[in-house]
Amino acid sequence: MEIDLPDSVLEALQKVWKQQWEKLTFADDFIFSRIMQNTEVCKEVLELLLKIKISHIEFPVAQKVIQTLKSSKGVRMDVYVQEPNGQRVFDIEIQSVITKEEALRARYYQGMLDLDNLLKGSDYVELPQTYIIFLCMNDPFDLNLPIYEPHSYIDPNNQHPYDDKTRKIFYNVKNQRKYTPGVLRGRKPLSGAGKGWGFRGRKTPLPCRGLSFP
Repeated sequence: MEIDLPDSVLEALQKVWKQQWEKLTFADDFIFSRIMQNTEVCKEVLELLLKIKISHIEFPVAQKVIQTLKSSKGVRMDVYVQEPNGQRVFDIEIQSVITKEEALRARYYQGMLDLDNLLKGSDYVELPQTYIIFLCMNDPFDLNLPIYEPHSYIDPNNQHPYDDKTRKIFYNVKNQRKYTPGVLRGRKPLSGAGKGWGFRGRKTPLPCRGLSFP
């Protein structure tokens, strides 16, 4: 049954909805996924966070689901990105609430990425370099560090890295002032979804700027 509301009520509802929309920030799942679907922005964010050069990335996939078996736990990745040649794969997660399960979650996501990227009959050498990135709104490990990245070694003196082509990196946005790149400092990239985001001295309009309120 349809209900015709008076224009005054519709205008009031529209105003409330618009106010709620304007309060959304980069930490919101929808806004984050929408922004990162812009290939140029996503590529620059990855380069700044990881301090690597990326020539090109395929169209980022928001909310990518990987489910191996009906009885197993599936995963939904906020932003899944890979290079066209498949040599490097990136999973970017926005973590508004810290659950203290981030390390185990990263471990499970890593396994699911491997299952998703290695076909039957393939050699293990064909596994891609993977990056699992958590942008945490609060400190995930309570050490007041801006960045956490576990490292593995094959010797007791930590001289020889154990390189299995995986990296898991946790960014503590709450302590972003200690982190040099502007992506986490100085230009408020995690707030004001409709504002420009500064990259390397220029203003890059966020993709969500052009979103119209229904």
